[in-house]
Amino acid sequence: MNKILKSFSLGILLISIQLYSQEFYVNTINFPSVIPPIPPSNGVYKFDVSSPVETPESFCLPTMVTNEAYTDIAIDKFENFYYVTSTGLLYRKNKLESGCEFLGDFSNWDINSLVADSENFLYAIGTMGILYRYDSSSGTFSEIGNIPTGQISGGDLFFYENRLFLTTVGGIMEINMVTPSQSCPFMSIDIQYPSLYAGFSINYGTYSKAYIISNVSQNSTMYELDMINKQIGPPIRTYNHRIYGAATAYSLTSNNSTCSQTPLAVQENNTHDIFFSVINPAKNNIVCKTNIDRKQIISIRLFDNSARLIRDFSNQDNLENLEISDVPSGNYLLTVTTKKGETYTKKIIIKG
Repeated sequence: MNKILKSFSLGILLISIQLYSQEFYVNTINFPSVIPPIPPSNGVYKFDVSSPVETPESFCLPTMVTNEAYTDIAIDKFENFYYVTSTGLLYRKNKLESGCEFLGDFSNWDINSLVADSENFLYAIGTMGILYRYDSSSGTFSEIGNIPTGQISGGDLFFYENRLFLTTVGGIMEINMVTPSQSCPFMSIDIQYPSLYAGFSINYGTYSKAYIISNVSQNSTMYELDMINKQIGPPIRTYNHRIYGAATAYSLTSNNSTCSQTPLAVQENNTHDIFFSVINPAKNNIVCKTNIDRKQIISIRLFDNSARLIRDFSNQDNLENLEISDVPSGNYLLTVTTKKGETYTKKIIIKG
């Protein structure tokens, strides 16, 4: 009986680890700076939100056009990997196999965004603004429609709570999957987050979190994306790679969500009863108001616009007045993190 109970407990533990894993995958492109020029090279890595560990993943090279770079990656419910090239060629790699299967062509140059849902569909879009769908069960490619004029894909599609989003040049857009031309602007991105290429979501069981990755020169930086308050948190980690796409096997997806402009519901347990506010502008002290139990707060920090830590108030008992008398005037981000993994971010305007 004890052996059965131990086996059952271990099984539950393994299921929990699989369900709430923080792993995600990225594809990278290396552009060697040599003369004569060398074609760009691809790379795929497994990362973890909670850890700096990097694990190189085996992947297959494109076969139809040699030396072509992969611009994005996707993972389906069977953990098959998909790669798309800038010319719209789609490949699939079974996790247990080494070779690539060429699936077909999206018939559009400059495809840079790809995502898989929890059924049998993949979605792709590029700088031409056409949303495509690929049915893996029938092998059929179809064109759904154009997103609004003037919106340019920045580099990734991602699902969040059964809604589809696109990183664009200058912001994030919610995609109307039925009529893409009626897609809605979701949030604008400050100039401090250039080259916003990759986006992905992780289901933690009772709530989800979204993450974005910006690509600058040879480095890429990951941030948590607060979908409720439409804010970007402080940097989580910087990678010494040019990351062009990210993916997880995310289960909360849809194939016909429309852009309703309705606010996203707060997912964390009873977080709709939690408030965290600040008074702007601030001069000598930041005045915070919150009903979060101080014992639940593990960090409260002030960052500048370059993501540099300016003040760490984590050991301060009284969070209602945070002393900033010697902090230069400017725009800052104040973040509060709880033991549950919740992060609340507020913009602070400091005037000396």
